[in-house]
Amino acid sequence: MKVRIEPGFAAFVLLLYALAGELVWPFFLAAGLHELAHLLALYALGGRAEAVTLRFADAQIATAPVGYAAEVVCALAGPAANFLCFALWRARAPAFAAISLLLSCYNLLPVLPLDGGRAVFAAVSLAASPITAQKLCTRLSAAACTALTLTAAYAAIFCGAGVWPLLAMGTLALRLARMGREERKTGCFSVAARVE
Repeated sequence: MKVRIEPGFAAFVLLLYALAGELVWPFFLAAGLHELAHLLALYALGGRAEAVTLRFADAQIATAPVGYAAEVVCALAGPAANFLCFALWRARAPAFAAISLLLSCYNLLPVLPLDGGRAVFAAVSLAASPITAQKLCTRLSAAACTALTLTAAYAAIFCGAGVWPLLAMGTLALRLARMGREERKTGCFSVAARVE
């Protein structure tokens, strides 16, 4: 398995450290366990990883194809691991537990190419077709992003949260747009090709 580290990853580490200080270590522990859970599920189901790429605010695991049922399990393994970390460590390591819970909730959003969107895509592909799944996932992604943007705007305007919710949503939207563009170039929307 090849491991690639792009320059953007170092920039992300420095930026995160500047913004969050010592919380960067619980974040990377939670993120590392998330990706490890994807890999363990993949290997347990007979799949194999071909490459791991670390980029700015993103880790990609390129895999050999597996069936749609296995894709659902692989996609949900990362968020499940984070939720388990939250449940086990919330009293002893509250910062790590909170970060784990946030990573789990974020990755479960029904938005492609996040884990939740991939699980929905694979599950619908089992029952219908990949084309139907893609159409549904495109609509779900748009609806989820719209709802998050409206919630961020509400928090910024009416709850006195300042610009942070809007900046977070803008960052999320840019990341999702970039990842979606890359997947459209390759024609691959399936967890079988890349589990995140």
